[in-house]
Amino acid sequence: MNSRSFIVFVCLVVAAAAFVFSTIDQLPETVATHYGAGGRANGWMTRSGYLLFMMVFLLGFSTLVSFLIGFIPHKLPRLTNIPNRGYWLAEERREGSLQFLSSHGWWLGCLIVFLSGSMHMRSSKLIIANHRRCRSRFFYRHQVDSYSACLFGSLCFTGAFRKGSKCFDYSSGSSNRRGGDRKSAG
Repeated sequence: MNSRSFIVFVCLVVAAAAFVFSTIDQLPETVATHYGAGGRANGWMTRSGYLLFMMVFLLGFSTLVSFLIGFIPHKLPRLTNIPNRGYWLAEERREGSLQFLSSHGWWLGCLIVFLSGSMHMRSSKLIIANHRRCRSRFFYRHQVDSYSACLFGSLCFTGAFRKGSKCFDYSSGSSNRRGGDRKSAG
């Protein structure tokens, strides 16, 4: 496991959970949680239900996704669905590929936590300001930002698995990560 990505993930989860807990009392007892195309709220939760949902999503979902991305390839390689799977999971490249998957699973968890926390922040600002009608432009911008970040991450992740890429080749003692070759001390 890449300890840096895991440490960043844990720090983000703790910060996001602390932020949600510190702002939850400012929300009304009934919280608008879904908005229709016209910008009118059409779905509500109790404040305690909203808190439970946010904690499950911030802690549970992000951890589950991150763990499974790192766990499944190690334990069940036949279920691993990556481009050029046979090439990347061949014996000589398997360890580097699995390290890459595990590390990037935690980075994906960081993205989920960040997007969830930012959505809570933006929503709570609107709710606290007593806006009955959300600003459509605001939510569309957040959706565009979220989808753009996910698309960019997906393209980078998929691009790393091009056949013959040495993006994360740890087998020869060198790492060819964008900065050129670095030989390990021998």
